[in-house]
Amino acid sequence: MAIDEHIQKIEAAWERFRVEHKGFEKVELFGYTDGDGMFGAHGTVASDEQVEQLRKFMESTFPPRPVYLESVQVAGEDFFDTNRVTKP
Repeated sequence: MAIDEHIQKIEAAWERFRVEHKGFEKVELFGYTDGDGMFGAHGTVASDEQVEQLRKFMESTFPPRPVYLESVQVAGEDFFDTNRVTKP
């Protein structure tokens, strides 16, 4: 499938993006089969701004099919706050 080949081709750029842009640890790229095939992402980010950063990255790779981000959930900053201390 063309999307799977594209994902393999951009693997190093994707890893670099994730290192340079914190908060994408829970996002994965995949080939979405609906709509005649799409370049998709699924997972969770903290903000709508991160969804836009992800869209820009994905589009910048010149995928062979349109970008699909409907499987990316925006959970808010608290979801990612691993240093937060909760009191009983």
